[in-house]
Amino acid sequence: MLILETQKLVVNTRPSEMHKVERFIDEICDYFNVNNDYFGNILIAITEAVDNAMQHGNGNVNGKLVTLEFEARDGKLCFSVKDEGDGFDFLNIKDPTDPTIEFTGQGKGIYLMQHLADDIEFKENGREVILKFSISSINNKVATARIEEFMKHIGKSQETARANDNLN
Repeated sequence: MLILETQKLVVNTRPSEMHKVERFIDEICDYFNVNNDYFGNILIAITEAVDNAMQHGNGNVNGKLVTLEFEARDGKLCFSVKDEGDGFDFLNIKDPTDPTIEFTGQGKGIYLMQHLADDIEFKENGREVILKFSISSINNKVATARIEEFMKHIGKSQETARANDNLN
Protein backbone atom coordinates (compact mmCIF):
# COMPACT_ATOMS: atom_id res chain seq x y z
CA MET A 1 0.00 0.00 0.00
CA LEU A 2 1.32 3.47 -0.86
CA ILE A 3 0.38 6.30 1.56
CA LEU A 4 2.15 8.81 3.58
CA GLU A 5 0.43 12.10 4.22
CA THR A 6 1.13 13.26 0.65
CA GLN A 7 1.16 11.40 -2.67
CA LYS A 8 1.62 12.32 -6.30
CA LEU A 9 0.62 10.61 -9.55
CA VAL A 10 1.45 11.85 -13.04
CA VAL A 11 -0.41 10.33 -15.98
CA ASN A 12 -0.27 10.78 -19.72
CA THR A 13 -3.31 12.19 -21.52
CA ARG A 14 -4.80 8.86 -22.57
CA PRO A 15 -8.05 7.23 -21.42
CA SER A 16 -6.08 4.04 -20.73
CA GLU A 17 -4.33 5.88 -17.87
CA MET A 18 -7.56 6.27 -15.86
CA HIS A 19 -7.09 2.90 -14.14
CA LYS A 20 -3.99 4.37 -12.44
CA VAL A 21 -6.06 7.28 -11.17
CA GLU A 22 -8.77 4.94 -9.88
CA ARG A 23 -6.21 2.75 -8.09
CA PHE A 24 -4.58 5.86 -6.57
CA ILE A 25 -7.93 7.02 -5.16
CA ASP A 26 -8.86 3.52 -4.01
CA GLU A 27 -5.61 3.09 -2.05
CA ILE A 28 -5.99 6.48 -0.37
CA CYS A 29 -9.61 5.82 0.59
CA ASP A 30 -8.71 2.35 1.91
CA TYR A 31 -5.92 3.80 4.02
CA PHE A 32 -8.23 6.45 5.52
CA ASN A 33 -11.15 4.01 5.92
CA VAL A 34 -13.48 6.14 3.84
CA ASN A 35 -16.99 4.68 3.81
CA ASN A 36 -18.35 3.34 0.51
CA ASP A 37 -20.85 6.14 -0.09
CA TYR A 38 -18.24 8.84 0.35
CA PHE A 39 -15.71 6.82 -1.64
CA GLY A 40 -18.10 7.03 -4.60
CA ASN A 41 -18.25 10.82 -4.30
CA ILE A 42 -14.45 11.08 -4.22
CA LEU A 43 -13.95 8.64 -7.10
CA ILE A 44 -16.48 10.35 -9.39
CA ALA A 45 -15.31 13.90 -8.59
CA ILE A 46 -11.60 13.15 -9.04
CA THR A 47 -11.96 11.03 -12.18
CA GLU A 48 -14.19 13.76 -13.64
CA ALA A 49 -11.51 16.36 -12.85
CA VAL A 50 -8.81 14.20 -14.48
CA ASP A 51 -11.03 13.52 -17.50
CA ASN A 52 -11.68 17.28 -17.87
CA ALA A 53 -7.94 17.96 -17.57
CA MET A 54 -7.21 15.42 -20.31
CA GLN A 55 -10.01 16.46 -22.69
CA HIS A 56 -10.42 20.18 -22.20
CA GLY A 57 -7.14 21.21 -20.59
CA ASN A 58 -4.71 19.12 -22.60
CA GLY A 59 -6.97 18.82 -25.66
CA ASN A 60 -6.54 15.00 -25.68
CA VAL A 61 -2.93 15.50 -26.81
CA ASN A 62 -0.98 12.33 -26.06
CA GLY A 63 2.26 13.34 -24.38
CA LYS A 64 0.75 16.13 -22.30
CA LEU A 65 0.55 15.26 -18.62
CA VAL A 66 -2.01 15.47 -15.86
CA THR A 67 -0.68 15.72 -12.31
CA LEU A 68 -2.78 14.43 -9.43
CA GLU A 69 -1.56 15.26 -5.93
CA PHE A 70 -3.02 14.19 -2.61
CA GLU A 71 -2.50 15.62 0.84
CA ALA A 72 -4.25 14.99 4.15
CA ARG A 73 -4.43 18.34 5.94
CA ASP A 74 -6.71 20.45 8.08
CA GLY A 75 -9.10 17.54 8.65
CA LYS A 76 -9.61 17.03 4.92
CA LEU A 77 -8.51 14.74 2.11
CA CYS A 78 -7.27 17.23 -0.51
CA PHE A 79 -6.75 16.36 -4.17
CA SER A 80 -5.20 18.68 -6.75
CA VAL A 81 -5.57 18.00 -10.49
CA LYS A 82 -3.38 20.04 -12.81
CA ASP A 83 -3.15 20.03 -16.61
CA GLU A 84 -0.81 21.64 -19.16
CA GLY A 85 -3.51 23.61 -20.98
CA ASP A 86 -4.22 27.33 -21.25
CA GLY A 87 -6.90 27.36 -18.55
CA PHE A 88 -10.51 28.53 -18.82
CA ASP A 89 -12.95 31.03 -17.37
CA PHE A 90 -14.17 29.03 -14.38
CA LEU A 91 -16.19 31.98 -13.08
CA ASN A 92 -18.61 31.86 -16.03
CA ILE A 93 -19.60 28.21 -16.22
CA LYS A 94 -23.24 27.71 -17.13
CA ASP A 95 -25.38 25.52 -14.90
CA PRO A 96 -26.15 22.36 -16.91
CA THR A 97 -29.37 21.87 -14.91
CA ASP A 98 -30.79 25.30 -15.80
CA PRO A 99 -33.85 24.61 -18.03
CA THR A 100 -33.61 28.07 -19.62
CA ILE A 101 -30.21 27.29 -21.16
CA GLU A 102 -29.69 24.93 -24.08
CA PHE A 103 -27.62 22.01 -22.74
CA THR A 104 -24.41 21.62 -24.73
CA GLY A 105 -22.71 19.12 -22.44
CA GLN A 106 -20.32 21.81 -21.20
CA GLY A 107 -20.10 22.27 -17.43
CA LYS A 108 -21.43 18.83 -16.46
CA GLY A 109 -18.11 17.73 -14.94
CA ILE A 110 -17.65 20.91 -12.94
CA TYR A 111 -21.25 20.68 -11.73
CA LEU A 112 -20.59 17.12 -10.49
CA MET A 113 -17.34 18.13 -8.79
CA GLN A 114 -19.04 21.07 -7.06
CA HIS A 115 -21.80 18.85 -5.71
CA LEU A 116 -19.69 15.85 -4.69
CA ALA A 117 -16.74 17.59 -3.01
CA ASP A 118 -17.02 19.49 0.27
CA ASP A 119 -14.95 22.33 -1.18
CA ILE A 120 -13.65 23.14 -4.66
CA GLU A 121 -11.17 25.79 -5.73
CA PHE A 122 -9.65 26.72 -9.09
CA LYS A 123 -6.11 28.07 -9.46
CA GLU A 124 -3.73 29.03 -12.24
CA ASN A 125 -6.51 30.39 -14.47
CA GLY A 126 -8.37 27.08 -14.23
CA ARG A 127 -5.41 24.81 -15.01
CA GLU A 128 -5.59 23.44 -11.47
CA VAL A 129 -8.63 22.33 -9.51
CA ILE A 130 -8.41 21.48 -5.81
CA LEU A 131 -11.10 19.22 -4.39
CA LYS A 132 -11.44 18.77 -0.62
CA PHE A 133 -13.36 16.08 1.22
CA SER A 134 -14.04 16.28 4.93
CA ILE A 135 -12.43 13.53 6.99
CA SER A 136 -15.49 13.55 9.23
CA SER A 137 -17.04 11.28 6.62
CA ILE A 138 -14.49 8.52 7.24
CA ASN A 139 -16.01 5.19 8.13
CA ASN A 140 -16.94 5.60 11.79
CA LYS A 141 -17.85 1.90 12.21
CA VAL A 142 -14.32 0.76 11.34
CA ALA A 143 -12.74 3.32 13.66
CA THR A 144 -15.10 2.37 16.53
CA ALA A 145 -14.42 -1.36 16.04
CA ARG A 146 -10.65 -0.76 16.11
CA ILE A 147 -10.92 1.29 19.32
CA GLU A 148 -13.07 -1.39 20.97
CA GLU A 149 -10.57 -4.10 20.01
CA PHE A 150 -7.73 -2.01 21.37
CA MET A 151 -9.58 -1.45 24.64
CA LYS A 152 -10.22 -5.21 25.00
CA HIS A 153 -6.50 -5.82 24.48
CA ILE A 154 -5.58 -3.23 27.12
CA GLY A 155 -8.12 -4.73 29.55
CA LYS A 156 -6.64 -8.24 29.08
CA SER A 157 -3.12 -6.88 29.53
CA GLN A 158 -4.10 -5.16 32.77
CA GLU A 159 -5.81 -8.35 34.04
CA THR A 160 -2.67 -10.37 33.26
CA ALA A 161 -0.49 -7.81 35.05
CA ARG A 162 -2.71 -7.93 38.19
CA ALA A 163 -2.70 -11.74 38.14
CA ASN A 164 1.11 -11.73 37.93
CA ASP A 165 1.31 -9.22 40.82
CA ASN A 166 -0.93 -11.46 42.97
CA LEU A 167 1.34 -14.45 42.32
CA ASN A 168 4.41 -12.57 43.53
